[in-house]
Amino acid sequence: MILVRGLLLASLVSVAGCDEANPIPMSAWIACHSESGDQLILGHLDLVKERGRFRLQFFEQDVFYEVDELSINGAKARGTARFEGSQTGETKASPFEFSYEFDSRELEVNGASHNCDQLQDRSLITQPIIDED
Repeated sequence: MILVRGLLLASLVSVAGCDEANPIPMSAWIACHSESGDQLILGHLDLVKERGRFRLQFFEQDVFYEVDELSINGAKARGTARFEGSQTGETKASPFEFSYEFDSRELEVNGASHNCDQLQDRSLITQPIIDED
């Protein structure tokens, strides 16, 4: 009888967004590029703490963004990224909305799609930011 109750309880407990065939990871380290190849986006999404960070490299700019609004719905994460700092002297930048699809590894930023791979060198996301002050 105890075994049956334990199995019943275990079957009632589920993790949001968890699919046994294709479970959602606790974090995502991604390297994404635009179709033109002009833009590179490196990112880390911490799905447990619901925050993250992006590094956008576009032509001569190298800008960091903090993700402070992150929500997960099934196999998709959505959020808002806000300017944090820059390696190239920018002092401000507009926030952007994004979504990341875990199954297709596609990042959408302000309506533009980027194909992503797993980020191999995680230190690239945490390079120091130049403080111009």
